[in-house]
Amino acid sequence: MLGGMLQLRRGRFLFPSHVSTRIILLVIHGFVALLTAGVIIGYAQLYPLLVNTGVYHHYCPPNTNNSIVCLKQNDKLVDMFTIAASLATFVNVPGGLILDSLGPKITAWTGLALMVPGCILFSYSSASFDAYLPAFLLLSMGGPLIFLSVLPSAALFPNKQALVMTMLNGAYGGGAGVFFLFALMYDYFHVSLKELFLVYAVIAGFLLFVVLLFWPWKPWHDDDQFPTLHATPSIQSIDSDAPVEKKWVRKFKIIRGNVKSPHFMYLCILIPFLILKTNFELSTTSQQLSLLIPTDPHQDLYLTIFGAFVPALGFVSGPLGIVMDKFGISAGTILLLFMSALSSAAGVIANGGVQIFRFAIFSIYFPFIYGVWGATIAYRFGLENYGFLYGLISIFAGCLNFAATPLSDMAVAANSFFAVNIGFLVVNCLLVIYPAIVWIHERRQKTEDAEPLIRQ
Repeated sequence: MLGGMLQLRRGRFLFPSHVSTRIILLVIHGFVALLTAGVIIGYAQLYPLLVNTGVYHHYCPPNTNNSIVCLKQNDKLVDMFTIAASLATFVNVPGGLILDSLGPKITAWTGLALMVPGCILFSYSSASFDAYLPAFLLLSMGGPLIFLSVLPSAALFPNKQALVMTMLNGAYGGGAGVFFLFALMYDYFHVSLKELFLVYAVIAGFLLFVVLLFWPWKPWHDDDQFPTLHATPSIQSIDSDAPVEKKWVRKFKIIRGNVKSPHFMYLCILIPFLILKTNFELSTTSQQLSLLIPTDPHQDLYLTIFGAFVPALGFVSGPLGIVMDKFGISAGTILLLFMSALSSAAGVIANGGVQIFRFAIFSIYFPFIYGVWGATIAYRFGLENYGFLYGLISIFAGCLNFAATPLSDMAVAANSFFAVNIGFLVVNCLLVIYPAIVWIHERRQKTEDAEPLIRQ
């Protein structure tokens, strides 16, 4: 039925005319993102499983209990996450270029081609064959590429792009549920780590065929329905009969104009900061609880709740896209920073209930970061250079993310995460200034534009 509604022209899918077809395609794209994109956000769920199965335990002193993480083992696991999280942002640069030049299908296949060997390599890693790091790096690179390939599907609903992008990012956040399920299967059904990742490899292999059937070679685009974005001129304005050299000169000028825009410069500060902050929180959750509420006997319960919140509440970020569609991108950015500030403020309050509230807020705003990121690029600059601009911001995010380890070391040395969380809170509040000014300016301009129409 779906295949009959997808029409081809010159080897490429036409824009689906049936709303039901577009909804089905969006659900498929979101489900694939959920299955494959959560290796970094799901690390909080994966970490206890890695400890219990003895990953890097051979770095511990002899006769150390296998269920107790030693300092060297923890350092290796945190370093693995930090390197992988940074690489996951860097890979968006070549991934964006692949998306812009070769299209979503090739981008998704590239990601899956990294995931399958990553799963197999991780499953066969051990103390004698220590390939955990390269295997995890392959997984961390594959997921973002697959996720990049689903973002252009926001064009299926031109007037609801922000909502669709945040829903897709909600699916990304829900991807942590894969590793929460891994932990449950290990605890209750005694499925080994090797078996879990081999099954994951089979799933990734099957998704190669799903991509073949339902991913377009080039992003969907309907000239009749696609709205005029508040962006600098796009490559679509270039005459299709113009020489190739002239097209690339014009394209370069458009990209240069985008990069010099204050909106883009602000994104290059906002997104790296928020990714550093969230990756820091993900990798230090257990340590922060142990230092903040050391006498609370329910710390393991709080971590279990956090593990459940991340995939479950990630979907709640989806409807937040309505805020951007209705009130504008700047309003969505202010809302994002407000939730981030609440999370930082809660991080200095020594109360178990407050920490549960913090986990809930974090689980909602973390995937919303990527929704604001993607929707801002689409609305401000269009979709033609989307992958390149997305990847360029990722370079800055990847570089800044390396600060997570020294920040963690500083907090552990001080025996408190108070200073780091207050620092995050201060920067968070400063970053609200720019979108607040833009939002006020855009609202005023909209009112002024409407006044002549009202008089008529």
